[in-house]
Amino acid sequence: MTSKTLDEYLNDSGLSEPAFGALVEISQQHVNRLRRRLKGPSLALALRIEKATKGTVPVAVWSQPRKKANTSASFPEKQKRIRSRA
Repeated sequence: MTSKTLDEYLNDSGLSEPAFGALVEISQQHVNRLRRRLKGPSLALALRIEKATKGTVPVAVWSQPRKKANTSASFPEKQKRIRSRA
């Protein structure tokens, strides 16, 4: 079985955030924060997620580094552009 992130699991399964939240007893807002990796789950919640996804989203997936956000430019690059305009 291939492990997936919560975002990948929800996209592939077609399960909505509110429906998944009901399965693991958390709010849709909490699911969204977990999905976007803004928050990590407690161990108890990670275990509930693993059980609800039948092991597709294992506890270990939460310890993997987050993917960096796709930003247009880094802070130093933005500073250079602002200074060059002055």
